[in-house]
Amino acid sequence: MGDGGPLRSVLDTLHEARYRTTEVETVDAVLERNQAEACDLLLLDLSATGPGGVDAVKRVQAETPDLPVVVLADGEHEQLAFAAKAAGASDHLVAGRFDAMLLLRVLRHTLELSRSEAAYRLLQARYDALIRHSPDGICNLSVEGVVARTNLAFEALTEWSGQEWLGRTLIDVVHQDDRKIAQQAIRRAAGGEAPLPFDVRMATKSGGQVIGRITAAPVFYHNKPVALLATIRDVTQMRHIEVVEREAARTDHLTGLTNRRGCEEAIAREVARATRENSSVGFALFDLDHFKNVNDTYGHETGDAALRAVAKVLLATLRASDVAGRWGGEELIAILPSTSIEGTRQIAERARAGVQAIDSLPCALTVSAGTAEWSRGQDVAVVLARADRKLYDAKGAGRNKVM
Repeated sequence: MGDGGPLRSVLDTLHEARYRTTEVETVDAVLERNQAEACDLLLLDLSATGPGGVDAVKRVQAETPDLPVVVLADGEHEQLAFAAKAAGASDHLVAGRFDAMLLLRVLRHTLELSRSEAAYRLLQARYDALIRHSPDGICNLSVEGVVARTNLAFEALTEWSGQEWLGRTLIDVVHQDDRKIAQQAIRRAAGGEAPLPFDVRMATKSGGQVIGRITAAPVFYHNKPVALLATIRDVTQMRHIEVVEREAARTDHLTGLTNRRGCEEAIAREVARATRENSSVGFALFDLDHFKNVNDTYGHETGDAALRAVAKVLLATLRASDVAGRWGGEELIAILPSTSIEGTRQIAERARAGVQAIDSLPCALTVSAGTAEWSRGQDVAVVLARADRKLYDAKGAGRNKVM
């Protein structure tokens, strides 16, 4: 762009180097030409355009930021070259101070730099689109875990705006009991370790709570972690479904009590706890008296109703820390943490009396119960067998008894 001055000799050099060039006279022509076929570089001769060349640089940069501009000037217009660079020109050349080799080197460097910058801008645009439209929460963190940037999904999840997040740490909203695992994960990521997802409970601005699956990944620069990128997926509903399914897999659907599998897990859990704490676990086995007669006389629907009624009494009798389960058929079990044999028999006796008082069925119900106490060092299978023998002793002694 321009005519005469240093531009003419530059064009001759470019033709000899097999560059394809097009000469235009106005900025409009530059923009029109670039629209028709993308140009690699614009050479602008300030000795021909005068001060208007600086405005031309500004307009070109505003409308086609990926088109690099190199300005040419003679000695009289060197100050304009500086102004053009300040306006966005990539470089400048002054007549009499460069030869063909320097010219070509400057142009190649400008083209390479421009392409790198364009590639970076495209990469940044893709990154921004990913951050903006990701359904998962994303936030940029310092290696200390301080929030520097958030996306809309993260702000919607936590209910705090991006501005409100600036300067805070992600740990600020993590539940107290989950902070240790979160802090350890962030420290590992800050040390450059591969990310491992972890689930934590997070407070929201309105006082609610969500469960977030967080992955904190290190961002490297010159092989050194300089920042962290954290993704946060809302798994609240998924975890709720898992809990429901897990409970369903351990629940007897007729009585609502814990099923055999769940009881065995509870026994293992409570025995392990009692071993650590050097305490005891009480067991009470219950069996409905004459249950076959109930089914044969009144039908299986009444038999099912009887089981549900007895289960209700057992649940009402036990403490929150106890477990009531259907051990098999018409046999029920009570697992009683930190309970002696005397305490176990007292609880079993209350349950027996409660069953005897049921008056909602067309038949009277009673249960027999056998009790045993597990203490540290005992085989739990032996203890349960002892409770089972006591149960049959109670039946042999006339039923409706606790032994």
